[in-house]
Amino acid sequence: MSLISNAPSELLDELLGRTRNQAALTTAKRPQGYVSRETIAGGDDKARYKGFRDIREHWGAELVQRGWVDAIRGLDLNPKEHSRYGPAIAFINHGRWMALCPDPDCAGAEVVTSSDRVFMCLSCGNIENKGRLYPVKFPTELKEISRQLSKRPRIYRNWHPHETVEDLARENEENL
Repeated sequence: MSLISNAPSELLDELLGRTRNQAALTTAKRPQGYVSRETIAGGDDKARYKGFRDIREHWGAELVQRGWVDAIRGLDLNPKEHSRYGPAIAFINHGRWMALCPDPDCAGAEVVTSSDRVFMCLSCGNIENKGRLYPVKFPTELKEISRQLSKRPRIYRNWHPHETVEDLARENEENL
């Protein structure tokens, strides 16, 4: 985990400095974007594209850039069911694993990753959850869903929890 509670000033300075330089670096390195043609992208893919080690480091830099430094210093990195609204639910949108903020008063959505199933809303800062990370619920058929969607053009790589792997396979047969 690259973000830690009570983050030292050096880490915050490093994250802020790296964030200021990300636009120029990523444009020069990868004009194609972070969503690949072969797989479904996640939060770590986006973070690496922007020059960070993982999604938590990327979120930390975003929070610093927005002036939410206190949110980082007190960040509880262990997602628990603190919220009355439950976990964030993963879905796929245009080839990216995403989740909506569980807070019904927030319209935020962020890229998430199945390797680190946590959610930080960069719209509200998880304020309803006292700034704590929400856990993210991914489907058990994660690999099968990704395999079916990877057959499609990126713009049609969409999945919602009410859809089954069989639904995706049938749509592929009908439309590809």
